[in-house]
Amino acid sequence: MMEQRARRARGVIWATGLLVLIWANFQILPMVVVYAPSASLRKGWYVRDFAARGVTIGDLVVVDMPGWMWTTVEVDGLPQRLLKHVAAGAGDRVCWGTDAMTVYTGVGTVIYPYYPAAMVLQQHDGCHIVAAGELLLVGTHPRSFDSRYIGVVDGGLLRFRVHPLWTWEAA
Repeated sequence: MMEQRARRARGVIWATGLLVLIWANFQILPMVVVYAPSASLRKGWYVRDFAARGVTIGDLVVVDMPGWMWTTVEVDGLPQRLLKHVAAGAGDRVCWGTDAMTVYTGVGTVIYPYYPAAMVLQQHDGCHIVAAGELLLVGTHPRSFDSRYIGVVDGGLLRFRVHPLWTWEAA
């Protein structure tokens, strides 16, 4: 009998602690977990990373959509954000050709082909050295609306880095 009461008390304490933690999360650290309905990456829930280090190639980041894009793509709410991988860092070279964007980094060369239906968006031509404070962004889906079509993005639009928590394939 005494053991059951002790077990029940521990359960109540644990459940209360969990509820306090959840409440504190929404009061102190808003958007610790974010939902991404993006079709350019896996849909799902992502955990916000509060680490202070700079972003590196391969990091998954959330950036505000550049202002000029508001007239290019249909947006349905404020603020519109993009979820993309960082494809290049400062000093890396990117070239936009007739059928693909090619990224040259210290790790190697990666070619990102254009999606035929989006070719009307591709307006970049030639090569560019990514400067400090610029981001080159890509999605994993072939139809991702990313740096293949919009070029480099101002690093000031970076909101935070995320890590997948629970994701699934887009339908």
